[in-house]
Amino acid sequence: MSVEGITGGSSLYYSPDVMGKDEFLKLLTIQLKYQDPLQPMGNTEFLAQLAQFTSLEQLMNMNGNLQANFLMMQSLNNSSSANFIGKTLRASGNSVCLPAEGDTTLHYNLASTAKVTVKIYDENGNLVRTISPEAWQNAGDNEIVWDGKDSSGNRKMSGTYTFKVEALDADGNEISATTFIEGTVSGVKYANGLAIFLLGEIEVNYADILEVKGGD
Repeated sequence: MSVEGITGGSSLYYSPDVMGKDEFLKLLTIQLKYQDPLQPMGNTEFLAQLAQFTSLEQLMNMNGNLQANFLMMQSLNNSSSANFIGKTLRASGNSVCLPAEGDTTLHYNLASTAKVTVKIYDENGNLVRTISPEAWQNAGDNEIVWDGKDSSGNRKMSGTYTFKVEALDADGNEISATTFIEGTVSGVKYANGLAIFLLGEIEVNYADILEVKGGD
């Protein structure tokens, strides 16, 4: 920011990093001191500059307060995150963790009764298995067990997979199907100041949590 009219036509510069009350008053004083006496600043222009700088300072103070409050809430959330270990979480998402042995369960919610097809994909997006239960699925929460085998009957490696649910009513119309993750919190890690909950190999962000159930 500069003030024109100083002897020799030079300008006075202030650091753009900080503009508080003291800096503003110094700037205004120098501007008044070096203004052209034959064309002094009018009252309207003077009041307009005061209003602009007052508004700017208020906005800067407000931003600082909001940032401080955000950091405090973030710190409180992170400090309480360890209490989630051992509890069961339900969260938005379509990931499922296949153990080295045994089955795994896929969870979804249907808007109404429907015929369902579940497609399971590996980490590269390749279709691994398609499961189409013969029975109609009721509205609300549903689950289906995957034995960990692909369409050829071969056991897949343990790891994280994704799944998609396609649902149709009796007339062949598409029914809304929402997938979700459910599992026990085994640990918590932090990234960019935010807590991430671990359900085995699956990572769940705080904002994606839908429900928390008590653990042992």
